Amino acid sequence: MLIGWVDPRTSDFDFHPGGREAAGVAGPLYPHPGPSTIYVSGVVAINVTDPNPPGFDSEGSQGPVVLHELAHVMGLGHYKARGELMEPSGGGVTDFGPGDLEGLRELGSSAGCLTTPPAP
Repeated sequence: MLIGWVDPRTSDFDFHPGGREAAGVAGPLYPHPGPSTIYVSGVVAINVTDPNPPGFDSEGSQGPVVLHELAHVMGLGHYKARGELMEPSGGGVTDFGPGDLEGLRELGSSAGCLTTPPAP
């Protein structure tokens, strides 16, 4: 997993989904060649020009943005409900809400995550 703070003006990442500049973007990485249903890693790019302060203690800080983007890497999409971190603008919270946690549970090992193959 790569997490970095990047300048959207010089980055290959699209920091303007829906027309406004995002605080962060993320996505899974797939094996190449290989099926696009298997994530092998992911990338989180945080907008270095975003004015959010560091830390996790307020809804406007960078910590909740990192958590939101990590959940995208795990496969969660946006959910339009206040109180959920996966609401497109963060839901007004600093941590995952009940719907976010249920979504992560559904994506967990019981949903079919792969096991690590033994070393040769």
